[in-house]
Amino acid sequence: MIEPTQRQVAVLEALQNHTVAVTELLAQAAEFDGPAPQSWLVDYHHHAVARADLAAAAAAGGVPPVWIDHVQARGERGIAYRPEMYLREPDPTDWDRVLGDLTTEVARLREWAGLDVAHRDLAPDSRAAALRTNIEALRMRTAGVANLLGLDTEEGELLWGDTTAWAQEAAATLAEVPAEQITHRWRAAAEIDTRAHAGQATALSMVGIAVDTAAALPPAEQLYEAISAELDPVAPLFVSARGADDASGIDAAVAAAFPQDLDTAVDFSHPAEPEQASGYDPRDLEAIPVFLSADGAEL
Repeated sequence: MIEPTQRQVAVLEALQNHTVAVTELLAQAAEFDGPAPQSWLVDYHHHAVARADLAAAAAAGGVPPVWIDHVQARGERGIAYRPEMYLREPDPTDWDRVLGDLTTEVARLREWAGLDVAHRDLAPDSRAAALRTNIEALRMRTAGVANLLGLDTEEGELLWGDTTAWAQEAAATLAEVPAEQITHRWRAAAEIDTRAHAGQATALSMVGIAVDTAAALPPAEQLYEAISAELDPVAPLFVSARGADDASGIDAAVAAAFPQDLDTAVDFSHPAEPEQASGYDPRDLEAIPVFLSADGAEL
């Protein structure tokens, strides 16, 4: 018989007991004459969401599906978890799926950390908190799953490398990427919904599995320092339409964008304004450039 680890036992026990609570609450609801009271709704939401999040995290963390189904089936019969209860013999763990999915999350965490470091230099404003919230949810869930799997430092380095390797990979994804594209990637990452990650991390932490750190993952501060050391300076591809000194940058962009043998020339006019933006953002532009044809007429 394959025995569950202590961490798996904690997850399975909580899963079964949450299911018992949901089953009892549903039985109560059948006796209500009118709408369910607020206290019932709060309790049901708590147990139902915790059960769903914990089941998803358990599957990601290598807990055999047959065990997850077994404890929930018992809970639906109103049976609370007891340590002496047997568990059905599981099928072999699909490590390709488990470690493959976790590696995908690690790659995303590494990429987002690189974007965060690069974007802090480009636009150190309050909006940067959006991606950091997503990074924190992803990092905690990834750490929790790694801890549920019981991965140690050596296994983590065998799978994904040490802190230096993480930093090099993060920097490589941004090599020769212009500032405007980094900003675009940053915004796309910041808009991703990571509530499921946060929920699973919370569910794991509630059963005693650490989510703030994991032996298999580099500490956040060390990773950010290493990425900062690896990243090359980022230069904008396009220059703001403000400022007389911007003309050479615009001309260079046009020269790169249009073949040299075109007969038609395109000129850009822009108001003279000494201040130059540190990074391209359409919301930061105070003036819209006017495009002129070769004879000077407005297009």
